[in-house]
Amino acid sequence: MTVDTVLSETLNRPRVIFVGAGDFGRELVSWFLHIYLDNLDERTLGFIDDSVSTMRAGGRDLSFFGPINNFTPLVGDQLYMTISNPPIRSRIAHQLKDGGSKFSSFVHPSALIASTAIIGEGCILGPYSLVSENAVLDEFVIVNSYSSIGHDVRVGACTTLSSHIDLTGHVRVGSEVFIGSGARVLPRQIVGNSAVVGAGAVVMRSIPNGRTAYASPAKLL
Repeated sequence: MTVDTVLSETLNRPRVIFVGAGDFGRELVSWFLHIYLDNLDERTLGFIDDSVSTMRAGGRDLSFFGPINNFTPLVGDQLYMTISNPPIRSRIAHQLKDGGSKFSSFVHPSALIASTAIIGEGCILGPYSLVSENAVLDEFVIVNSYSSIGHDVRVGACTTLSSHIDLTGHVRVGSEVFIGSGARVLPRQIVGNSAVVGAGAVVMRSIPNGRTAYASPAKLL
């Protein structure tokens, strides 16, 4: 998917809806407005959230389209998943999909995506991120700014990569994983489902499902 494709889709859809009004949601809105500001009708740009009914990001107030639990999609709605917590993102994404919602992926124009990479539904690729040769991102993966996904890496559904992450060649990351800022996973290591990797950790050995690793070299909590 190219930036031009994302723009074309955006201009031909009635509503652009951000799912969640948290900190990462505000970041994504600001990136989105920086790219598409001159081509958006303010009435079509909004959010859904179960906790708050106001959201200001990128210097403007967004429309509130109601709580997530009561959301009914309209034909052509373009949803972006902005909830950074992996298990909550997974639950809400599947709840909305079961209700007929369709999600788009956001690729920042500064991101570099290999032609052989595969990007799943509802992924977010932030500024200056990299997805290299034969890498695969399953659905609803968040890749924040300056993070690098090396060649032949696979990242499972609903995983969050914070800023400045380095996943080196042939790494396998499970689903619903959270990796903190500045962490690095060395070649061919496996990070299990629902694991947490602390900020700045260097993962030299595989991490089992559901475990937390921290420090350099990474130790299991």
